[in-house]
Amino acid sequence: MQRLFAKRFLDARYRLKGLAAYYDSRHTDDYPSYQLSVKLTDGKVIVAKSNVQAVPAIVWSVDGVETWNADIPEKIAALLPPWSTMGQRVDTPLAPRRFARLIADDDAFHDLGLSCDPKH
Repeated sequence: MQRLFAKRFLDARYRLKGLAAYYDSRHTDDYPSYQLSVKLTDGKVIVAKSNVQAVPAIVWSVDGVETWNADIPEKIAALLPPWSTMGQRVDTPLAPRRFARLIADDDAFHDLGLSCDPKH
């Protein structure tokens, strides 16, 4: 089982498939969204938006261009007070068990009657 999971995890196709499933899923019932506008000294305004429910919120649209830049939620959370629910949601680390289950969620594991519950 561990060998099968390790082989699967090392394959970039399965990691990308798992990430896509993780970020397409709905985790809460309040549909959080984030928007940050930054005005530069030359007057230009840059707008960053995200509607993902998964944490960390690394899928962003910056001036209409999609990016998966993990620095964005980290920097936004740093601007907010430590008690801010928004700051905690936007920059909470990826849930490793959930992500691992998504990578291993297919017939190769189900047919063996195995479930993925990796140890920390």
